[in-house]
Amino acid sequence: MVDSLRILCPDSESTSIYKTIQRIVAVYNEALDKHVYFATNIPKDTLDAIQIGELYRARWQVEISFRILKGFCSLKKCNTRKSGIVQALIYLSQIVYLLKLIIGQQLQKAADTTFSPKKLVNRIKCHFMDIIELALDSAERLKSYIERHLELFKTYTKSAPSFTNRMRGKSIRHIIEVVSKTPRMPVNA
Repeated sequence: MVDSLRILCPDSESTSIYKTIQRIVAVYNEALDKHVYFATNIPKDTLDAIQIGELYRARWQVEISFRILKGFCSLKKCNTRKSGIVQALIYLSQIVYLLKLIIGQQLQKAADTTFSPKKLVNRIKCHFMDIIELALDSAERLKSYIERHLELFKTYTKSAPSFTNRMRGKSIRHIIEVVSKTPRMPVNA
């Protein structure tokens, strides 16, 4: 692991052409089997390379969460300028996002699989209201619903269907057909 490398960068606002000292940190990523490089101005005596890597990893998760909130919770367009309404929409979006994440994490445990938070939230959004209604109505009916859809969840959450699977009919269209043939129980029954 290369801990850090100091380089001199041009600074256009100073009289000296090389004023700013930057630090390049390399951290080995076992999952990718390669080094990941970060440019930072945090001194070596403040944080070491591993701490910088952890900091960037946490920052990236925050970025992904905001992107998910904007994309999946319809926060891109807000037709009001009233701060109270905007704040309430943001809080509600965060609550919905967290509920989707919690439901998805429980499904991951049941299906014994893992994938990114973005994919997780995206995959369960079509079932979200059904799950919430069943959770409010009956634990037994919710359990039955989850068990019926668990096999689909296991199969289709890993990645988008390949060309071969699309040709075999194992695509989103196939999922919709299977789900639509599954008898739906009325919520208030």
